[in-house]
Amino acid sequence: FLAFGNGAPDIFSAFAAITAAKATDNKYDISLAIGALFGAGIFVSTVIVGAICIASPFSLTSRPFLRDAIFYLAAVTWTFSIIWRGEMYLGEALGFIGLYFFYVTVVVLGRYIYQKHKKRQTGTGDIPSPPVTEAGEELRHS
Repeated sequence: FLAFGNGAPDIFSAFAAITAAKATDNKYDISLAIGALFGAGIFVSTVIVGAICIASPFSLTSRPFLRDAIFYLAAVTWTFSIIWRGEMYLGEALGFIGLYFFYVTVVVLGRYIYQKHKKRQTGTGDIPSPPVTEAGEELRHS
């Protein structure tokens, strides 16, 4: 739900821009709205990740990163093919929504499979989370 909450303003602003562009029959505004969505995705993928790495270096888990990169590249490739063709059909629009639900299913099933695998190896399926104080800061164990 965090991704939806983070992306909701983009959804509604793009919807408003595309609706306004269709009312005036201005294809340039539609392209601008789509470009803004991809610009936001690139910004998050580069600047935000880079800034976080500089502020607090961390190690990256390869499987989730690769999964997310593959889904992102699939969506970008699909969008590019639609833009290249110059038209989009209802089935493709529904396909994008289906792709997202497929992504969520892969994430949930991947987590479930990982926990089952971890449980077999260690005897516990829970992945421990650090305790959190009321202020949201992690407790440090000595």
